[in-house]
Amino acid sequence: MASRPTTQFPTVQRRLAVFGGLCLFRSLNTMVVQSYFDPDEYWQTLEPAYCHVFYQESLNDGGHNDFLNDRNIDNSNISIHEKCPGFTWEWKRWRQHRREMEDYDGTTKGDNDDNYSTIIPTPVLKFLDQSFHGPARTYLGVLPVWLYYKCLKSIMSTLTTAATTTTTATAMTTSYWWWWLVARGPMVLWAVSVAAPTDYAIWYVAHWLPTSHQENDGAAAASNSTPTILPGWCLFGSLVSWFGAFSMVRTLANGQETMLLAWSVVWVAPELWMGSTTTTTTVTAHDDWSKSRIIRASLAFFLGGLATSIRSTAIAAYVPLGLVLAVSEPTIVSQITYLLHPCALFGGLGLAAAACVDRLGFGIWTLPALGNFYFNAVENHASLYGAHPWHWNFTAALPVVTGLLLPLILWEFLAVSAGLWQSRGTRNLTIVALCYLVVLSLNAHKEFRYILPILPIGCWLAGPAVARFCTKSTSSDHNQTPKRQLRVVRLLLLIVPNVVALLYLGLFHQSGAISVNRWIVRHALQQRFDKNSNWEDDTAPLSIYYLTGSCHSTPLHSHLHAPPLQFATVTLDCSPSCRKAGDCETQRFDQDPAQYLTQLLLGKETTTTTTQQCETNVDTNDDDDKQESSCAAGVEPSQRPIDYVVTMSRYREALQPLVPHLEVAARFPFHWRGVRLGRWWTLGGEEDISSSSSLDQGYYYYSLGGSSSRIEVSLDEMIVLAPRR
Repeated sequence: MASRPTTQFPTVQRRLAVFGGLCLFRSLNTMVVQSYFDPDEYWQTLEPAYCHVFYQESLNDGGHNDFLNDRNIDNSNISIHEKCPGFTWEWKRWRQHRREMEDYDGTTKGDNDDNYSTIIPTPVLKFLDQSFHGPARTYLGVLPVWLYYKCLKSIMSTLTTAATTTTTATAMTTSYWWWWLVARGPMVLWAVSVAAPTDYAIWYVAHWLPTSHQENDGAAAASNSTPTILPGWCLFGSLVSWFGAFSMVRTLANGQETMLLAWSVVWVAPELWMGSTTTTTTVTAHDDWSKSRIIRASLAFFLGGLATSIRSTAIAAYVPLGLVLAVSEPTIVSQITYLLHPCALFGGLGLAAAACVDRLGFGIWTLPALGNFYFNAVENHASLYGAHPWHWNFTAALPVVTGLLLPLILWEFLAVSAGLWQSRGTRNLTIVALCYLVVLSLNAHKEFRYILPILPIGCWLAGPAVARFCTKSTSSDHNQTPKRQLRVVRLLLLIVPNVVALLYLGLFHQSGAISVNRWIVRHALQQRFDKNSNWEDDTAPLSIYYLTGSCHSTPLHSHLHAPPLQFATVTLDCSPSCRKAGDCETQRFDQDPAQYLTQLLLGKETTTTTTQQCETNVDTNDDDDKQESSCAAGVEPSQRPIDYVVTMSRYREALQPLVPHLEVAARFPFHWRGVRLGRWWTLGGEEDISSSSSLDQGYYYYSLGGSSSRIEVSLDEMIVLAPRR
C-alpha cells in the first residue's frame, strides 16, 4: 500500500510566511551574483524587452519609421527587429527565410500575401514554415521583463513630470537609479517570480514524500523528528546549492523552465507518489486533491506547454511525466485517454497561448519552439557553438549542477536499494530525470544550465539522505540526541563549499563583463554634468566599441540606460552564418586587432557584406544573420568619435596606439590564468603563468613574496579605454 504524506500540510499562514521568507532570501541572493554567466541571460530577455520599451528614446533613432514606409511594412515590430541592436539572429530568422524563398530585394515584393501563397499554398503549411524557419526565441519568456519595463517607464515618467526643480546632484542620482532599476531590477524580479516559487515548490512537494523506507532504516528512525521536518531538509538542499543560487536568479529561460516543471510536479504530486487509484483510499484528509485530479493534471500540462514554448527541451521532461502518470491508470483505455486528455490537449493549449503572445511580438503566427528544435536538432547548427561527447551530461554537467547533493542522492539509493522501485515517487522522478538527461545528450552542444530543471528533482531525491546525514545519532543508542557540535560540523560540510563556490563565481569570475558598463555609466554621468551645465539639452550619443574578441561578451543597452545619456554601441559578430563560413568578425579581430580596428575607423571592412552594412545599416544579402555588424545604427564609423573602448588586457598594446586620445581608465578581473607557488608548483600552465609570457601577452600579473617563495598570479582582465583627463 502506498505511504501517507510525511506531515500534515501547513496552514495558509505558514505557506505565506515560507514564501515571503524565500522571496527575501532570493532577493538577497542577487547581491552576490555580480558576474557574467551566459549571454542568453541578457541578450534573450533584457535586450529584446529593452528594445520594445526604451529603444526610441535611448538610441535617438528617428529614422526607423522611414525605413518601414519605404518598404510598405505596417508592422512596427519588424522595424524594431531590423534596427535595434539588442535583437540577435534568433529573433530575425524569419526575414532571412523570406528573402531566400522570395528573392527579397528590399522592395514590397515578398510582403504581398498573394505572392507568398504561390510558395506555401495552405495556412497550415505557412504556419509550419514560419515556425520551422522562423524565430528561435519566444516572447513569452521576455514578457515578465517587458511588463516590468513598461511599469517602470510609466512610474519614472510620472515622477519626472511631477518634479519641479532638478539639481545636478539630484539628476545624477536619478540617472543612476534608472540604471540600477533597468539593469539589476529584472534580477530581483526573477528572484521573486522564478527562484522563490521554485524553492517553495520543492518545500511543498516534499510533504508528499513517503516514509515507508525510513521506518525500516535504523538511522532515520533514530530521530522521530526526521519525517516531520523532511520538507525542510529538501528545501535546505535547494537553498545551499551553489548552482541554484548562481543561476536561478539570473534572467535565463532555463530558470523559467525549471520553475514551471517544479510547479507541474506540485499539481500532480499525489499521483506521482501514490498513483491515481490509491489517492482516495489512502489520504482521506486530502479528498479535495483526489476529486480535482484531472483539473490539477490539466493545469500541470498547460504549464508544460508554456515551458516547452520557452525551452523546447522541456518536452523531454513532460513526455515521461505524462507516461508515468498514465501508467498508474487502471485500464488501457483510461491510460490512452489520460495521454490525450489532459496531457496532449492542455499541453497544446499552453503552446497555443504562447503562440498568441508571439503573434503580438512578431506580427506572424509562429511557434518558436519548432524553430529552436529545427535549428539545434535537425540542422545541428548548435554544434557551431561547441560540441561535447554524448556522456558529458552525466559525467560533467550532473556533478556540477547537483554538487554535494549527488553523493547524497547515491547514498539514498543505496540506503533504500532493496525497495527503490517499490517507492513509486522515487521511481517516477528517476525516470523523468534520466529521460531528460538522455534526450539532451543526443545533441552535440551541451551546457551546464541546460540541465538546471534536474536540480529540484535532485533535492527531492536527496532530501531523506540530507536529513539522515544531519540528524544521525552518534551512538548505538537510538534514543540519544545527536551531539550538537557534530551536527554543526555536518551542516558546515554542506554549506561552506557551496558558499565558497558561489562567492568566487558570483563576485569574481567574469565579473568584469558587468562592471564595465556600470563604470562607463558613472564616468559618463560625471563627465557630462561636470563640463556642461545644460546637461538636459546635451543629447549627443556617446560611442562604445566592444572589442573583446568574442560576441555578446557584455550586456548592451539594458545596462547602459541612464537618461539623459545616450549610447551608440559597436559589437563584434559571430552569428551562425559567419561561423559556417569560418570568417566571423570575432576571428578577424582576434587574429589582428590593430588591422581590424584600423579598417573599422576608416570605414572599410574586409568583406563586401560588412561594407554594405556600414553604408546602409540594412544587409541586402541573403544572410539576415549578418545584420549584427560592427556598424552601429545609421552612422558611419569614420564619422563617429570613439568615446570608450571595452577590450581585454591582452589586446591593449595592439589597440591603444590607434586611439591615442584614450587611456586605460579602469580594469576589472575577468578570470585567472594561472597560479604559481615559488618554483615548485604551478596551476594553469607555464605558458600562462610565467612572468615573461604573461607580461608579453598583456595579462595582468601579480607577484607576492621573495624570488624563491613568492606567489604569482596571472589574470585576464577586461579594461576600459576612456578619454584622457
